[in-house]
Amino acid sequence: FFFLAGHGLDPELVREVFCGARDFFARDQKTKDGFKAKQGEHPFGYQSAIEENIRLDPAGQEHPDQREQLKFGRGNYLTDYNNFMEFGCHRPTRGPRPDDRSVVWLSDATSEPWRRRVDEYFEGVSSLGHRLLRLLAISLGLEEDFFDASFTRPLELMNLNYYHAQKAKLG
Repeated sequence: FFFLAGHGLDPELVREVFCGARDFFARDQKTKDGFKAKQGEHPFGYQSAIEENIRLDPAGQEHPDQREQLKFGRGNYLTDYNNFMEFGCHRPTRGPRPDDRSVVWLSDATSEPWRRRVDEYFEGVSSLGHRLLRLLAISLGLEEDFFDASFTRPLELMNLNYYHAQKAKLG
């Protein structure tokens, strides 16, 4: 992880996305569960590590991870992920895959203005990622477009995370 300042994303856009995420995670459990992935939609959708008793370190964790997530990404991600899970690295050639760059939502139970702002944020961060790849190439003494051919169909996924406050056990 790293923190990037001076990225050019509109601060009001970032604020609106984070406020909308806060409002989403404040909803009742039944509403949030309406965003859970169905067959063929994983890894998108809502997930509660608390409800699902997910422990990243089962031997050392007394309680499940105290986080909730809302994941979404491009239609390409879903297509390519499911194809990989079915065939692994040895994917049979079936001709060109459709290029679905739309952001996939698993439920319509969100406010339309917030969805548009999240879509706009997703596009901004995607564009920023491509600019960072060009800067990385230059910093390595490579041609600016060195990575472009490898990222014509990136697997872009966005997580909105909410971590529940925990009491610390000191001493």
